[in-house]
Amino acid sequence: MNIDNIRVRVNKQYHNVYRDLTQDTPIRSKVFQQHGDVFMLCALLGHRLGRRTECNGADLFWSHSLNKHQQVVLMALACAETGGYGILSTPALVVETCEDYAEAGMGYLLEEVLADLVRHDEKNGYALHFRDSDEVEKLVASAVADLATAGPVL
Repeated sequence: MNIDNIRVRVNKQYHNVYRDLTQDTPIRSKVFQQHGDVFMLCALLGHRLGRRTECNGADLFWSHSLNKHQQVVLMALACAETGGYGILSTPALVVETCEDYAEAGMGYLLEEVLADLVRHDEKNGYALHFRDSDEVEKLVASAVADLATAGPVL
């Protein structure tokens, strides 16, 4: 089963954060290769924390940009959430379930991990202000390591 040709939604308030983490600028390099990589991190964080927040977001990227391994992880998260494999017959529901985990994971990332780098305004949403990509990578890696020591993700 593939999760292809589904628009993956992310809260519009977070679109700039996805951009900030995936684009090179004259003063820093990108932290992640593509939006799907940030989404995966956030979905796994949300799942690990046992948090889902309903995503009423806007389209950000296509699901076919996720590699096969990422798609399998999303399917595993959805199966774990529902307690069975029936959800796999509806790929859009798999993505929707993971959007809710990613929503909660991004909240955690901004509030707990990257709080010192976050800027927010009502008009433009959240954004990250940083010069050193290595600093962001270390903060994220440290947060993931802390959560991983509490046991397996699934």
